[in-house]
Amino acid sequence: MTILDVGTNIGYYLAVASDRIGQNGQIVGLEPDPELYRIALHNANSMKAQVKIIQAAASDKEGYADFYPSEVSNWGSLRKDPSHKQLPSVRVPTVTIDAVCEELAMQPHAIRMDIEGLEAVALSGAKKTLRRLPALFIELHLSVLSDAEKRLIASLLSGYGHFLALSRYYDWAYSLPVARRRSRWAFGAGELADFMRRRDIHPDVILFATR
Repeated sequence: MTILDVGTNIGYYLAVASDRIGQNGQIVGLEPDPELYRIALHNANSMKAQVKIIQAAASDKEGYADFYPSEVSNWGSLRKDPSHKQLPSVRVPTVTIDAVCEELAMQPHAIRMDIEGLEAVALSGAKKTLRRLPALFIELHLSVLSDAEKRLIASLLSGYGHFLALSRYYDWAYSLPVARRRSRWAFGAGELADFMRRRDIHPDVILFATR
């Protein structure tokens, strides 16, 4: 299998994927934060799969942008947000998922993404890749996405047939079983836009999308 990891951080999900797909698998990670990129490179040395990490942020165009690291290691973002304990910005390269896939001649079977509210922008740069309907595992930050961005995401993912969403609370160690049962939603094609507009769900959800 070939996996694209967008928002690699220190490489935790690279390690999870590597254990599953083994030495014949390929993983490509994107991480703009210079310090997290260096840690991810170090961690990748001990992984089974073939791993390539690119220091860049996924966007809808290639170039450069201001990236805001955070005191909290997984809160860094291209989106300026004082509530995320952001540090002074650094200039980082931006790439599109389509361009990365074309340059590396890869057709990912799965894409994982956690990029703090820039999901619509990154998916806009992945239109060709999404036509192949790779499995998706995306953290949606609904609280910062505008209605227009939610509509755009729904449009870009309209080719998928099945969605499963899990509340971000689901992975808390102290979540009660009843809370977990109330934090799962399964729905089909055409229902994603309505789901993202709901007011009775946690603002951060994990979205799985399959054919």
